[in-house]
Amino acid sequence: MAAGKYDLVVDQGADFALALTLTKAGSAINLDGYTARAHIRATKESSNYTPFAFNFTDRSEGKVTMSLSSSASSNMSAGQYLYDLEIVASTDAVTRILEGKVTLIREITR
Repeated sequence: MAAGKYDLVVDQGADFALALTLTKAGSAINLDGYTARAHIRATKESSNYTPFAFNFTDRSEGKVTMSLSSSASSNMSAGQYLYDLEIVASTDAVTRILEGKVTLIREITR
């Protein structure tokens, strides 16, 4: 299954959160035993990245929130980036869920 496409717009210096409900064939994915990971990078080949944080709000219903703190976005230069989101099962099986562009909008008050 190919990752879904979803572009993000993040305000530099502000907290960002995206609440997700992960489903497969219309049914929630039970996320018991899973971890999640996502990185923002300037290019796919870039070794530098900023990680998103995750909070599983209801694992059995596939609910997870992906967030980026205000301090993390403040440390990034405004511009265009890429990201993807993966979930990792307790068996170490990795599934890419989402990918897309991140537009980081320059803050004025700093």
